[in-house]
Amino acid sequence: MAPVSRPPILDVLDEHCEELGFLGVQRRALPFSPDAKLRHLAAAEQRISAHKAALAVGGRAAVSRARARLAKVERTTRDPFQWSAAVEVVVERAAGDEAAAWARLVSAPADFVDAFSEALRRAEPAAFRRMLDRRGVLVGEPRVLAAAADAVAFRRGLTPADELPGLELVEVRRARARGLGAGPEADDAAVLAALDDLLDDDDPSVRRAALWSSALRDPARAAAVARGRLRDPFAVRVLGLTGAPSDLDALVEALVPMTTRNAALDAIGDLGHPGAGTLLSGIAARAESWSERAARALEKLAGPGPAEHRDCHSSTMRAQVARLAEAPGGQRILRGAPLDRVGSESSLEALWTAAVTSRAAAAHPVLAALRREVPSGFFTGQSFEDASPGDGPWS
Repeated sequence: MAPVSRPPILDVLDEHCEELGFLGVQRRALPFSPDAKLRHLAAAEQRISAHKAALAVGGRAAVSRARARLAKVERTTRDPFQWSAAVEVVVERAAGDEAAAWARLVSAPADFVDAFSEALRRAEPAAFRRMLDRRGVLVGEPRVLAAAADAVAFRRGLTPADELPGLELVEVRRARARGLGAGPEADDAAVLAALDDLLDDDDPSVRRAALWSSALRDPARAAAVARGRLRDPFAVRVLGLTGAPSDLDALVEALVPMTTRNAALDAIGDLGHPGAGTLLSGIAARAESWSERAARALEKLAGPGPAEHRDCHSSTMRAQVARLAEAPGGQRILRGAPLDRVGSESSLEALWTAAVTSRAAAAHPVLAALRREVPSGFFTGQSFEDASPGDGPWS
């Protein structure tokens, strides 16, 4: 007797799609977590794959529910990760309907454009290739050009010889600038020459993307550029990741203007100079709006305080400063330990920091993938509490 075929339960399909949205937030934030490790990232990816497999069983019903979810999210929660998850389902499960997916991007509210790019970045390879090949009459639409360029740059990187249509668009030039940093091993001189042009672009977001790609290709060279641009919060942040201990003085000066203060606090935490402990504890002790950020920078530098002092802010900071006084000089310190060696048991935060501050990481299969990622808000010069899709915001 042949098995009875039952229609999928629609509420279950909705739950799978909703869970993909929640996992999308985790996937976006995990690479920078001080508490998570590679196995946690792998577990999140496995859970995502399991939900996608369940939706694949749902067939066209899953696609219909995902499309309905797009409209519902736009009307109600406006959650970009829920919207991105629904796009991902449509892109992967609606083979032959790629033109409709691109049309959805063209008509989407402006604040969902990055969410569409996030979906393209994470979509299954075969689905992504279909999307690129089947843009149809929308191939020249600005949003389509920008989203395709962003996804190609993120997924495989770019070389100077790669041509991207639509370079008159800021978004496409920005994608080119990002892609050159994460591209395959190539002639660095040619890559850096291409980035030089983008470092002088008229648009600040293109210049920022080019500066970051320069940092990935040649950290010392990027630090030299950043030192000349310290009125830009993002340049301040780049100097924190690429600079030398002697750059602490410049970062302290960047604390003075309100426009760069938050970026400077984050950058001092990134720099990993144990001599910054007393400065950060002094700022954190004040009742100012930026004191909490200083405390976070101190914890990034020194690690958490002893458990017995957790309920006393001042005792915690004294213990952190004392720990830094014993730290070895001449090495980048992260959470109280030298960042001189990382492995599978290192935190993802340590792996990401090692990946973006070491040129050798470009050839490492795990670290190379992490180099493509940046924390939410990174290009504004500071880290955000909440995850956002894509690389934005840019200002």
